[in-house]
Amino acid sequence: MGYPNGILKRMKKALAKKLLNFLIDGVLEVNEIKIGGKTIKIDANSITFHPLTSNPTLESGKTWFRSDIPAMLYSPDGINIRKIHPPDWNDVVNKPSSFPPSSHASSHASGGSDPIPEGGIARSQLEYPTENVNLGYLLAIGKAQFRVRANNLEQVGLFTVDTFNDKAIKAFLHDQGHFFARQSNDDNSMYIAHINTTYPTMDFGIRKQVNGSETILGYEAIDLQDIAYLCKFSLNGSILKAYRDDMTTPKITATDTSLTSGFFGCGTADQLRHNVNAYFGELLPPGSLATKPIAYFETPIVGSGTAEDPFRPQIPEEIVEHPVYGRTNQLSLSFSALIPTDSATGKPIHSTAIVRVFEQPNRQTHLYPIEKCLDALRDMRGVRELNRGEAIALAQKIDDKLHLHDLISIPKPDKTQIKEYIDWRMSTHKVEMDVKNAERYIQEDKGW
Repeated sequence: MGYPNGILKRMKKALAKKLLNFLIDGVLEVNEIKIGGKTIKIDANSITFHPLTSNPTLESGKTWFRSDIPAMLYSPDGINIRKIHPPDWNDVVNKPSSFPPSSHASSHASGGSDPIPEGGIARSQLEYPTENVNLGYLLAIGKAQFRVRANNLEQVGLFTVDTFNDKAIKAFLHDQGHFFARQSNDDNSMYIAHINTTYPTMDFGIRKQVNGSETILGYEAIDLQDIAYLCKFSLNGSILKAYRDDMTTPKITATDTSLTSGFFGCGTADQLRHNVNAYFGELLPPGSLATKPIAYFETPIVGSGTAEDPFRPQIPEEIVEHPVYGRTNQLSLSFSALIPTDSATGKPIHSTAIVRVFEQPNRQTHLYPIEKCLDALRDMRGVRELNRGEAIALAQKIDDKLHLHDLISIPKPDKTQIKEYIDWRMSTHKVEMDVKNAERYIQEDKGW
């Protein structure tokens, strides 16, 4: 079926008119021109080049678009290639050979459009990052300071000026090297991760101090030498992790709800040794992986709460003198202990602790095999072995500040679960948490 004669005549007349105008005025009015299919498109406002991933055959004056670089290119002579945008520095013409500041110096003078304060830029004007930042930099801009513990003048460290909830701190530690986290202003409450080679096969561990009373939260079954070890201490919610050498998988994962916020820093228990390491400490976001437990126990709590005799779970011991490491405990285990303490006195609320024993792939050869040590723990008076479900249930029973999300991970939490935990943390710990961090925390492996 063809077009009606009237319509066809009008179409011919309109086309003839456009061609006539083009021949007379050199102007052809169309909405869009396509040349070579999708090669190039021209409309009233723009020219669109078809993206190429290699150069075409060169011709003088040819222009094309490379999407893989990306850049607009042209050939001025059919031999060489130049960038239209972004231009190469060597292709910029009439640029000065030097850039003397005299032409804009007045703008930086007093009263200028961009004045520099006398003596340079003030510390308050420098960037203040709070993660992935060196403590030495924070000291330089006035956001870190040295502190000496009021109740122990031998302990000195470089601390953040501001308090934080969830952070990690990393540095090289020697013997008597300490990380301090969530430390109170009066220095009487804090979490500590430290190296102490005088201990028998528990040289790297985590402690807490609450109003002066000290409690062991976990130790690695290791005898260390007095050399530098790269270490990290991470706190996120109620989860504490201590790393040594391996910055991905912690040696110890502990759970505690006593302290929620405070200063972070690193230093030493001996003012005469290794303080320089504090300058190179880093403030980081918390770590995510956890240590894998291989057994759970309920054990009696022993100790008096002093630095020399801290509250701690009862763990088997067989002390011998080693030619290299000195006093060692051949029955030592890598463990963490859940020991809720009174907020006023720092003393344990209950008479027993929940102990998680962790795997130790590179266990030192002078120590007994882990299974022999576990049998010794099972044989101790007042010790009860638990399965995972019993341990988690008992943890919530002895510490009512623990949420289930502090003990287990949920790979894909829904919005209701996230909001419920945010509300819980605010009502229970008076700590704010945004949706993104709450979701990440709920997904995190808690080491239970």
